[in-house]
Amino acid sequence: MVKRDQPDGEMLKGTMDMMILRTLVGGDAHGHTIAKIIERTSEDVLEVEQGSLYPALHRLEDRGWVSSYWGASENNRKAKFYRLTAAGKKRLVRETSRWRQMTRAIGLVMGAQRDRVLGQVLLDGMKPVLAGLVLGLAGSVGAVRLVQSMLYATRPLDPAVFVLVSGLLLAVAGAACIAPAWRASRLDPMLALRTE
Repeated sequence: MVKRDQPDGEMLKGTMDMMILRTLVGGDAHGHTIAKIIERTSEDVLEVEQGSLYPALHRLEDRGWVSSYWGASENNRKAKFYRLTAAGKKRLVRETSRWRQMTRAIGLVMGAQRDRVLGQVLLDGMKPVLAGLVLGLAGSVGAVRLVQSMLYATRPLDPAVFVLVSGLLLAVAGAACIAPAWRASRLDPMLALRTE
């Protein structure tokens, strides 16, 4: 794998494996497609070469993190397709956590401020909560018409209920996100890099 504007750049060990596993979360794919997805997802900053890709795919298959089978490509040519296994999914979760820890540590070494790290981790944790809250509120407004006859002593679209439930959900999610965010912001970057 080569960084396009820096031909001699090196990637951290295991990065290619992690990106392949992440790509296969979207479904089975053959080597050429995996390379193109990684390149497109990285906004063409990363270029995946066959000399890196196929040894990585064979290594992942040997470790049981991907399986393979022969099939027809979109051009109707014979191609080897790769599929993420349960062990591969488990490994991806572990590697993703390690990667996030490493990028935060490197960011701190490179001058990132701890309060910005805290804010970023909180934001990362709260994004799915906010998306779920918006979808839940929209679904609730739609579903309230179905259960309107079963409601007692409350209006179908009682704003107090919506505000109370939304506030409670945000408070619980915020409390769940604060501990990992605090740990990440207090992480000693040199210790994290040494354990790598």
